[in-house]
Amino acid sequence: MDMDYTEEDLMEQLKELRPRIPIDKYELETVCEEHGSLYDEIGELSAKAKGLARTAKNDLEFLEAETKNAVRKDPKKYGIDLPPGKKPTNDAIADAVCVQDSVVIAKSDYVRISLLADCFSVLQNSAEQRKGNIRNLVTLYVHNYYHAQDQGMRKEKKAMDDDYEQCIADQRQLEIDERAGEGE
Repeated sequence: MDMDYTEEDLMEQLKELRPRIPIDKYELETVCEEHGSLYDEIGELSAKAKGLARTAKNDLEFLEAETKNAVRKDPKKYGIDLPPGKKPTNDAIADAVCVQDSVVIAKSDYVRISLLADCFSVLQNSAEQRKGNIRNLVTLYVHNYYHAQDQGMRKEKKAMDDDYEQCIADQRQLEIDERAGEGE
């Protein structure tokens, strides 16, 4: 995974990784074998997403600083009317900066990429919890929990089937006895 990921690449990877989090208890061997590489893959992509978010934040901060300087140099160009010889206030400069299209777009990009990084963090936490769940399922499997459940259910089903058959046999015998009593 030594490539530079774009936001779109990471979004696609997120969509592909999410379905791999659930555990199939009937495929524990495969799940155990694949968990390490899945966790590694999620961790690496999470780091890349956080890197993109930091880059977007740095770009936003640089753009805001650059725009502040431009507003200070030529406030009239940015819609700030001042009497001759007066300087714009910090609030006026901040207001002019936050409405610039380039700054609005950069803020939107930063928020969107930060959300993607947060989604990867949540996925990474899910993978961490998955590890404990796999351990618990393996413990249950080793202690024959699932097999014992199946055996118990088979005994209950057999008992119910036997009771049902006995009930039918008793009902038929009662009918036979009633017919025999009518014939006498």
